[in-house]
Amino acid sequence: MRARVALQTVARSAVGEARRRASAQTAKVTLTCCKNAKARVITLQNPTSRNAMNRAMMVELERAVRTLEQEGAAAADAWAAGNTSAVFTAGRGLEYRSVILHGAAGAFCSGADLSALEGMRGEPAARGAANGGAGLADGGGESLREFGRWMHSTMTGALGRLRALPQVSVSLVEGPAVGGGAELMTATDLRVWGHGSRARFAQASMGVSPGWGGAARLRAIVGEQAARHLLLTGRWIGAEEASAAGLCDASTEEDGEDGWRPGPLDAAGERSCPGCVAGTCSLDASGRRSVARLLPDDAPVSALAACKASLAGDESAAFLGVWGGRAQQGVLDRVAAARTADGV
Repeated sequence: MRARVALQTVARSAVGEARRRASAQTAKVTLTCCKNAKARVITLQNPTSRNAMNRAMMVELERAVRTLEQEGAAAADAWAAGNTSAVFTAGRGLEYRSVILHGAAGAFCSGADLSALEGMRGEPAARGAANGGAGLADGGGESLREFGRWMHSTMTGALGRLRALPQVSVSLVEGPAVGGGAELMTATDLRVWGHGSRARFAQASMGVSPGWGGAARLRAIVGEQAARHLLLTGRWIGAEEASAAGLCDASTEEDGEDGWRPGPLDAAGERSCPGCVAGTCSLDASGRRSVARLLPDDAPVSALAACKASLAGDESAAFLGVWGGRAQQGVLDRVAAARTADGV
């Protein structure tokens, strides 16, 4: 009996190690700029576990947010100088209006990569305590508690900063969003759900609670009682129920309604997008159009950023920062021209 248990333990360990190696080789978070969507795109990719996030992906997400902060600050400097028509600019001069967070290969995100936790124990390892925590960066001798503290600090900080960006951010939820993945979508300003997408706050079933700042954000979005229901029941919800609760702002199934049609694309068309991975747009066409449909194309990004800032508490400063700027003057000129054309 003991020999059989030992063999099963060894087999599980071997399978876990194989999963960790596969995840380490293929898992990544990329930040690209989609010309077709006029958006910066954060793509979660971990094909072995429905885009679950391992340590390296969390670090890459934080770096992506840092880059977006720098690009947002550059635009804010231009607005402060009176050029409220300025947009966000990525590398190589690519301009964009929003940030899209999505997962690759038909899944949004399934939270933390559990394969990375195999072999960890609840209490700090003696060698980790003895050397002041050395080895935590590569997981050597790390305990569950040590990793949990690092993950909580890293992800709560990164997602809080993502939500605070001047850029409007949108989660494109395609496929399941589970546990930490459900927390991820609460970190963006808006959420677009794809056909058949589902979400579940499954943390309690895993013996934990939300650890990426998602509980407070969920409460702010849907209200306290609805947040209690989602967290305590851990039940699956679809786009229709999410829409009623405030967790879904649009769905790809609405694409093409109200007479809306996508505008003309450049010569690259649907096939290629400068800045995207391997020269091919990483976004599903219907999802890309749904995001474009959600945000008014005639609204200057400085005004959208000011609206976000006013919600953060300083409404007066946000308003005075854009009033009288170049963007507002452009709108007034267009209104005057339209009135003249109508003979008013």
